[in-house]
Amino acid sequence: MGKASSAASFALRTIMHESTGFKPSELIYSRNLRTPVALLYEHWMNPEDVGNNVVEYIFQLISRLKRCKELALIKGWKCKPKEKCGTIAKLSKDNSLKEI
Repeated sequence: MGKASSAASFALRTIMHESTGFKPSELIYSRNLRTPVALLYEHWMNPEDVGNNVVEYIFQLISRLKRCKELALIKGWKCKPKEKCGTIAKLSKDNSLKEI
């Protein structure tokens, strides 16, 4: 359920809505998101850009994102639900941002 809802949310953020005439990503970030599919499409439409290996970049990007997800899950399991972790614990000690 989580993967499907994330994919659906991402799809909704990257398509133009008729009511506003903008993509939600344009309204939030003031620019278009360049998804892997958009990069591949641009590469196929401009095949003369030989020096720019988009397919290799996308595979590297996907592998880096998977590694980041794995690290986040590992770090998340180290923190027990009832304990305050990281920044929250630092802020609750003296209610300041000094340690961040």
